[in-house]
Amino acid sequence: MEWLSKIPIWIKIPIKVLLPALAIFSGFIVLASDGVLEYLNLLEFEQQNGFAFAIVFLVCVSLIICYIASYIVDMAVKKIKAYLLKERMYKKFNNMPDVYKNTLIHIYRQPTKSLMMEVSNSVAAYLTGICAIDRSQLSEVGCVFDYFLQPWVVMSIERLIKENRKYVAKLERRITKTKDEDEQQKLKENLKNCRADLEYLTSVDESDS
Repeated sequence: MEWLSKIPIWIKIPIKVLLPALAIFSGFIVLASDGVLEYLNLLEFEQQNGFAFAIVFLVCVSLIICYIASYIVDMAVKKIKAYLLKERMYKKFNNMPDVYKNTLIHIYRQPTKSLMMEVSNSVAAYLTGICAIDRSQLSEVGCVFDYFLQPWVVMSIERLIKENRKYVAKLERRITKTKDEDEQQKLKENLKNCRADLEYLTSVDESDS
């Protein structure tokens, strides 16, 4: 019964290695031609134990397929959840009152992506409460802390910039294709405003430096 003492060693082999190895070995025993098995002196062994190896092969292949399917499903679910989370965060950012949204954009435009504010500032308190910003642990001047953006806010602003750039490019194409002068003038005015918004989002604010 010495083989019992070896079971823990087999159990320690990672399942992602053990299952394919068993599938390959049992599959070879079951599917190899008699000539190959005879050459390897395994023909008699296969004739005596072929049924058991066929079961092992089918079980291993079934488990491998299930593991692959489970992995694909898990990856798909994770990507869907990540996508929905990003959409929810972006919607949360866009639906903020202007006073809070503009403050976040103002912080984003700083060279350090941070801004000194008093801890008693109601806007800072609100944005901290919804996890849009966080503050440094040390205060440089009394109750004034350095506040910085949370990653989801940075991603939301960068997505807004990207979408604005696409919209500007779309307006430029429409202007070149539009023949009606009044419609073209409206598009140009819209384009001017969009470019100003994009410039505001992407330029660095040196005023507080």
